[in-house]
Amino acid sequence: MKPKNEAGLAMKGARRTRQPEKPKAETLKPEIVVAMNQNIAPVTPADVAVEPYINKREVARRLNRTVRCVDNLMRRGMLPYYKLGYRVAFRWSEIQNHLAQTCRVCRS
Repeated sequence: MKPKNEAGLAMKGARRTRQPEKPKAETLKPEIVVAMNQNIAPVTPADVAVEPYINKREVARRLNRTVRCVDNLMRRGMLPYYKLGYRVAFRWSEIQNHLAQTCRVCRS
């Protein structure tokens, strides 16, 4: 016997589950409702300073290494990078933070 929907018609496939209802304004805390109703100005690109991406050659120059060495560091997971299509991009601040957390300085 096939499961039937509210109209009493047979449904194809598995039973459909009810979607959870969205909370009503009456059930939310008053401060949340006030925050939802306030006009919050959207953040525009001019408000946020965006660090530019740098390429593999620039990373190699800043680390005083070869491009091949940067490839190996990427493959080992030692450098954070972004894959943009067939290109690779880096953020210098992320590289500095990652190296500061994962590498140690040897002093002799």
